[in-house]
Amino acid sequence: MRCEMRAKLIAGATAAALAGVAAALLRGGSLRGGSSSTAETTSTEETTTFSPYIDTSLSTVLDMAATARKTDVKDFTLGFVASGKGCNPKWGGKSSLTDTTLDQRITALRKAGGETRVSFGGAVGTELAQACGSVSG
Repeated sequence: MRCEMRAKLIAGATAAALAGVAAALLRGGSLRGGSSSTAETTSTEETTTFSPYIDTSLSTVLDMAATARKTDVKDFTLGFVASGKGCNPKWGGKSSLTDTTLDQRITALRKAGGETRVSFGGAVGTELAQACGSVSG
């Protein structure tokens, strides 16, 4: 029952976020953080305003570079690194971190001006920090 409630909350939050993204795009906005500067200062500040999650444990990993070209969303959060039996980090607790297809998609995204970040944990499996006795394993 608790998992069902969590799934409903996540689905609702996702729907609300996507509606906000669609509204911003329809108004001619951008989802990419921009640079700002004024006559008084020469510093440039860049902020990321949106970074959707990519579930890397799915059988087909999203083509992030193609998505970036179509939507102007250039930053993605890759999830989720979890324990794959003991202190062995894996995507979703089951797929190798050295997945060639994912590596190629990250490289293509970076060439398109995007970036990725990694999320640890997730709803399934064991948190890596709980599975490892120390930082070295």
